[in-house]
Amino acid sequence: MCIYCTTNKYRKIYEHHHGTIPKDEQCRSYHIHHIDGNRLNNNPSNLVAVSITDHYNIHLSQGDLNACLILSNQLNVTGEELSNIARERNRQLVEQGKHPFQQPEFIQKNKEHNKRLANKRVQDGTHPFLNKEMARARNLRWSQEGTNPFLNCGDWVRERNLQQVKDCTHPFLNQGAKVTERNNRQIAEGTHPFLDKDAARQRNLKRVAEGKHKFLTMNKEKLTCPHCGKSGSYPNMKRWHTDNCKSKP
Repeated sequence: MCIYCTTNKYRKIYEHHHGTIPKDEQCRSYHIHHIDGNRLNNNPSNLVAVSITDHYNIHLSQGDLNACLILSNQLNVTGEELSNIARERNRQLVEQGKHPFQQPEFIQKNKEHNKRLANKRVQDGTHPFLNKEMARARNLRWSQEGTNPFLNCGDWVRERNLQQVKDCTHPFLNQGAKVTERNNRQIAEGTHPFLDKDAARQRNLKRVAEGKHKFLTMNKEKLTCPHCGKSGSYPNMKRWHTDNCKSKP
């Protein structure tokens, strides 16, 4: 009787019943795969020796993406393939409601962390809401250096926006007839910012350098609601008052 059959040492069980575990051309020992996917079922008939590549492909075909990510450390898997596997695994976890970001403990912990960080920045006087001039100067410096995130949003974002503009599905194309008409005209003329990223970037940098960019001036502008008479910064008044005011008849 095999002395290992009552243990969880499945490699020893395989060797006792099937012989020596082979090695590949790089002298790496073969993996022992559980045929039914149950790692607790160490019956000799449920164990098979496979190469690392075959083991990876088996789990990939079964949709066991966690095992694929673990096995990828021993293989020359491309970064793109790893990203696709991780993305698919995260999608599955979200659908099953098992993603860490969906767990109440993580959400609460993240809220507490952000609150502590915000309080620390408030105490240090470095929170953007306490010093808008500092935040504005930082954004200006980033824009002049070409390191502002809004100027380097990534090729995939730019391609997505370009495709949405061509398909007339971009959110900016659905903000009223006037905006839609302007955007459609710019697309037809080939002057839309999403169609000429370099020209748009240079124009934004020039406006920032001259202090005329709307993101640098909009917070200074004051706007009075014609319905309730309240006054405030331009962004907030446009969002909560004017056409969206509760006092609007």
